Parts: sequence; structure tokens; C-alpha cells
Amino acid sequence: GGMEVEDLQAKYELLGANAKATQPGKMIGDRIQKLAAVAVGKVAPDFTLNTPEGKPLSMHSIKAKVKVIDFWASWCGPCRKEMKSLRELYKELEGQGVRFVSISLDDSEERWKKACEEEQIPWLSALAEGGWEKSTIRKALGIESIPHIIVVDKEGKIAAKNARRNILWERLEEILNKK
Repeated sequence: GGMEVEDLQAKYELLGANAKATQPGKMIGDRIQKLAAVAVGKVAPDFTLNTPEGKPLSMHSIKAKVKVIDFWASWCGPCRKEMKSLRELYKELEGQGVRFVSISLDDSEERWKKACEEEQIPWLSALAEGGWEKSTIRKALGIESIPHIIVVDKEGKIAAKNARRNILWERLEEILNKK
């Protein structure tokens, strides 16, 4: 469930033709196809979500050298812990063309807004409709657990998936230092 497309593809290739023809084999093949569309190096899909003020926010409308898109929820302890690290990174990279966006997978708008206030999120924030269970963007991106951070470069391509803390910092540094 939580494998990236490259790892899943490698495991899938170990299966024989009979195993690939089974229902589980077909499900894995379908998953690989869906994940390949949103793999590192592919153009990130555009989607529009609402901000706490009720304004629509389109991901492609955000102009930046790099976008850090954080998927989280108020009920997720590791997400709340990761938020502290993101705030530090945000302060460090302020003014360098990096835009942060936190997308909540809460099923309650009230809990999401309360958590945004508690976390003092200084960057863009939006709520994915449908919460964890029904969020179409979560499913489209193949997100199986949170926190899940995606990095999108200035060309709109996915530069990293599920990158956190040191790995996130290294990837951002690499992208920002490209000429």
C-alpha cells in the first residue's frame, strides 16, 4: 500500500504471468499505472481547494521556485510534530522563492481551522473535501499515510514525495542551488 511506484514495479516484475492475471495481480498493476502518473519527474496534477477564508486555491496558480505541499490532519500526532519542523524550515527559506501549502485531510472544517490556529501556520492552508476517506486528491496522489510532503519544482514537476526533515531540506537545497 505505501510503496513508491519504483519499488512496487520491481516487486511486480518478480511475479509470473499467472500471478499477474489474478485479481490481486490486476489490482497491483492498476496501482502501478496510477502511481506512475504522479511519480517523481511527472507534472503534478492541478487541484483547487478552499482556504480557511473560503477562497479557492489552485495549486498551479501558486508561482514559486519550489512548492512544499504538506498533507496532514488535526488528528494525526506525527503530522502535528512535523509542523514544528516545517515552521523552522519556512523561517529558514523565507524570501528564497519557496511556497509552503498545508492541505488538511480532516473531515471537519472546525477541527481543521482550530488546528491551523493552534499550529500558527504562517503559510497557505487548505482543506481537501471528503477528509481522509473520500479525498480525491489523496487518492490521485497515492497517499497512503500522513504526514506526506510533496515537493514541486518551478516547472511544476514532482521533485520529491514523502520527504521529511533532513531529506526534505536536502532536496530543497538541491533544487534551489540549481542554476
